[in-house]
Amino acid sequence: MRKIEVIGEVFGQLIVVSEAESRTSNNRKIRFVKVECSCGKSKEVSLNALRTGKTKSCGCHRKMVTGDMSRIHGKSTTPLYYVWKTMRQRCHNPSNQNYDYYGGRGISVCSSWNDFKEFESWALANGYSKGLTIDRTDPNGNYEPSNCEWVTWKDQANNRNFRGYLSD
Repeated sequence: MRKIEVIGEVFGQLIVVSEAESRTSNNRKIRFVKVECSCGKSKEVSLNALRTGKTKSCGCHRKMVTGDMSRIHGKSTTPLYYVWKTMRQRCHNPSNQNYDYYGGRGISVCSSWNDFKEFESWALANGYSKGLTIDRTDPNGNYEPSNCEWVTWKDQANNRNFRGYLSD
């Protein structure tokens, strides 16, 4: 059987530059080619992966696309994002160790704060700085702008609902 010439063909971001050594998988010979990506990287891929569209770049395209999608706001490693994330977990995730004290008691996060950017805007306009924690002024109320303020950890500890039992 005659080999079909593919050198110079373009598949997505890849151009075939030469034949590569064939490989065997499950007693089947698989044709590999050397390709060059539009970003400049070279690699060897199976010709079948190119023809079926499974491989379209060296991996740079996926990194670019998923990188953009995962960085909606670029704040996921900040202390404020951690406050927002843990607040929502306590109220909405029954698997969270503190859910019984928050979501289990009917405490929720207001709908506008489901968007981190909305929460961040409120936080910065209302005195947030690193090291502060969010506190509900009415311990039975929801997490919402009219019921929340920023306090130190020490103040937060003094405001806690007592979860134990007093004995005489």
